[in-house]
Amino acid sequence: MPSAEPGKASRGGWRHSYRLGLLVILVIQAAEALRLVWSNTAFQDEAEYLWYGHMQWAHWLHGAELPVFYLSGAPNIYPPLGAAADQVAGLAGARLLSLCFMLGATALLYGTASRLFGRRAGLFGAAMFVAVGPTIDMSAWATYDPMAILLMALAAWLAVRAAGSSRASEAWIFLAAAAAVLADATKFVTALWSPVIVALAVLIAPVDWRLAVARGVRLASYAVAIGVPALFILGGQLSVTGVSATTTQRGGGGDPRLEVLWKAVPTVAAVLAVALLALVLAWRERAGRTPLIVSVLVAATVLAPVVQAYDETTTSQYKHVVFGLWFGAIAAGYALSKAVVVNPRKGWRVGLATAVFAGLLGYGQALYWYGWWPNTKPLIAVIERRLPSDRPVLMQGGDQMVATYYLLHDGRQAAITSSYWYPPATISAMISAHELGMIEFDTGSTTSSNLVIKPGFLRKAGYRQVARIRWRDPNGDRGWFTIWQLKPGVG
Repeated sequence: MPSAEPGKASRGGWRHSYRLGLLVILVIQAAEALRLVWSNTAFQDEAEYLWYGHMQWAHWLHGAELPVFYLSGAPNIYPPLGAAADQVAGLAGARLLSLCFMLGATALLYGTASRLFGRRAGLFGAAMFVAVGPTIDMSAWATYDPMAILLMALAAWLAVRAAGSSRASEAWIFLAAAAAVLADATKFVTALWSPVIVALAVLIAPVDWRLAVARGVRLASYAVAIGVPALFILGGQLSVTGVSATTTQRGGGGDPRLEVLWKAVPTVAAVLAVALLALVLAWRERAGRTPLIVSVLVAATVLAPVVQAYDETTTSQYKHVVFGLWFGAIAAGYALSKAVVVNPRKGWRVGLATAVFAGLLGYGQALYWYGWWPNTKPLIAVIERRLPSDRPVLMQGGDQMVATYYLLHDGRQAAITSSYWYPPATISAMISAHELGMIEFDTGSTTSSNLVIKPGFLRKAGYRQVARIRWRDPNGDRGWFTIWQLKPGVG
């Protein structure tokens, strides 16, 4: 437990306030994220979710037809919220909403760790969570993940809170189940960490094992009782199909499993290394159920990389690891708090130095991952200026979603389709038949596409090149946006 009350001086001389320390951590998190919010245009996931949110509002308010999209979360939870923020303050508004979610998740980490291991552990754990690059990036991305992480954190805090309230514990357990269900619905992959929350509810219960396990069973039962009806009431068959299409399919992703795990190392290493130290310390001390609690937290840290390796895919791994890092940071906080127990005068420096070192690594990591897509502002300007009115536009891969989002912001709805949806032979046939008014290519060192059409074929079919825009992303990758348009009078 903490050696001194907040605001008081410990005997060794470290004058501290835990709440002030948490405030400093939150300010650092906000500052780190704000440098990214306005640094780049929307990337594909952001554009897709916000565009669909606007479509959802149009459906609710005006009865507009809602497009069928299989998203990685319930389409009527985050997308409308993100779209509302986007309507008020643009893309930056939606990203700032995510920042608020992630600040809340950090505060809940402090509260959860404080109840498990004391306020020092809570403070160090919050610092470690904020120090890593994926957390900072998630604080500036307008995607499902920040809201899902906040709700997952709330569910974990409520489950742990239940142990401290004998009279109202059942109400806390029910609320934890409700928050967990909402988190899982916000982003389906969050369900991977629901068993972790149940395990914490069992291990923290101040009763014998039989009653503790019964508490976990009740939490899981409440979640099933709430979640199954909600899945059909809120989303119907679309949500069921969406879960299957985006989340529950296993294996066959194409990436070697060892490569998937290796790519996860830089994202989890800082927190995992300290969390593993916590595991050693906990089992050495063998204080009550602490070793089991820390073991569960460490397992949660590596859950995303392990599952993604099984799926043989690195898709969204950088985002998914943040869910596990939230739990791992609690274990890391426990380990760092032990330094203060060993040396009350100078032990806090160990935790501070560790968090600062992790933060220096995370600073560059956050910049690198936030800049992996090129700025599309020049591309969108050309599309807006030359948008055909009588034929659809074919764009390469995710560029289609980004263009659709920005055109919607200008009050324009265009028929834009993606090259991902057609085999090369079909695209060639569409070009020959003059079915496309405009075609966009995106070529670069990190770009993969099925849209490989020779310029000679396009010219022969009646198209002319109207723009060639050089791009270079913040990581140094370079390429070209090339736009071809059907000549007037052709077709």
